[in-house]
Amino acid sequence: LKPFFGSSSQGGAAPRGCPKGRIMSGPQFDEFCQQAQLILSGAPLDKQFLGNVWDGADKDLNRAINHLLGMPESEVKREGEGGGGGGAGG
Repeated sequence: LKPFFGSSSQGGAAPRGCPKGRIMSGPQFDEFCQQAQLILSGAPLDKQFLGNVWDGADKDLNRAINHLLGMPESEVKREGEGGGGGGAGG
């Protein structure tokens, strides 16, 4: 059974910040990550967070960017912050 989202040409290793077994790559996702970083600037964005936004937008670049633009800064996850759910408290 092969995963639908890619081939083994990426070396088989998930990028840093990605859950094991879930490789988030490809030219469209990479383009989304680059645009997201330019739009939101600041510290590097968490790849798992970006993958969740990408999946939630059905892997559509315009929808994914619109999700980010409408998202409060407090919900944006950056590298090193931990991409897990849960509340941040008060």
